[in-house]
Amino acid sequence: MNPAEPIRRFQDRADDYAGGRPDYPAALVDFLLARFGLRAGDAVADVGSGTGIFTRALLARGLRVAAVEPGDDMRRTAEHLLGGAAGFTSVNGTATATGLADGSVATIFCAQALHWFNTEATRLEWRRILRPGGSAALVWNNHDETDAFVADFVALMRACGTGTREIMASSVGAQTDNVLFPGGGGETVAWPNAQVVDFAGLLRRVGSNSFMPKRGDANFAATEARLRALFERHQSGGTVRIAYRTVAVFGPVR
Repeated sequence: MNPAEPIRRFQDRADDYAGGRPDYPAALVDFLLARFGLRAGDAVADVGSGTGIFTRALLARGLRVAAVEPGDDMRRTAEHLLGGAAGFTSVNGTATATGLADGSVATIFCAQALHWFNTEATRLEWRRILRPGGSAALVWNNHDETDAFVADFVALMRACGTGTREIMASSVGAQTDNVLFPGGGGETVAWPNAQVVDFAGLLRRVGSNSFMPKRGDANFAATEARLRALFERHQSGGTVRIAYRTVAVFGPVR
């Protein structure tokens, strides 16, 4: 994939991303930090950090986080939201050219982003910036399509989006068949997660997806109307619940 493609796709989506994407389960974050033996003050990287959703969880646990993000809108939003937090460093870099020093981080986290990367070049770069024996954790909030609302919601996005199936498939493929942990070295854990949103929140959630129409696009109004009808069918008390299965694949980068 052209390295500029993800940046182009997420251009002008930072507000929707920051306001529409779910957090990650606290128990999962705590599990990963304990598994890696991380303590307050340790230096880590969050690569493909976007608007800083996962970065925020790491900072809350006292880590020093280099948030590496190539998209100007996304990075500046993270700087606005997290710039006053102790331990936060914003880095204009990519997965294959992070700009970080050799052996400078204990662990690399990558939330919701690996499927956009050239994984072999990424592996080499991550090996360079990790300390000896360093590990990485790859995390995704996956839609739980066993839930009735989520099944309808995903079907709507597949119908209204551009390249939806291919991007979703690449995300699943990155979770199950990546080269960062060759020889089956990666472990996998999963936690339930959920997000309760009103219609405005649901609209932001849709707008945060790179494959969905943006506000101002020719087919945005039609997508919004279909989303409104879906919301009305499923809402209770003015909200819907988006169920997720949050998956982490982790291990030493060999």
